[in-house]
Amino acid sequence: MRRSDHKDFSHQRRGKRVYRVGSEWFYRTREGKRGPFANEMELRADLLSFVGTMDFLDEKGDDLPLDVDQDDVTYIDIEAPRY
Repeated sequence: MRRSDHKDFSHQRRGKRVYRVGSEWFYRTREGKRGPFANEMELRADLLSFVGTMDFLDEKGDDLPLDVDQDDVTYIDIEAPRY
């Protein structure tokens, strides 16, 4: 749960967040469906990046340039600075 989310737990989750259709893998987020992925390992790698991006936006979203629409951001590639 993000800090910006309301703490109303009256809804119930329906279905699984990670699922497969034929040979393609998908996962659900509140922002929508992500995929297809060729295998579960690719899905899990993308999911970790997605969660990291959402955490970054929660913590540092106010520091982004004003012309960046946070609702359109699904992935931020963050590298350590090179010295």
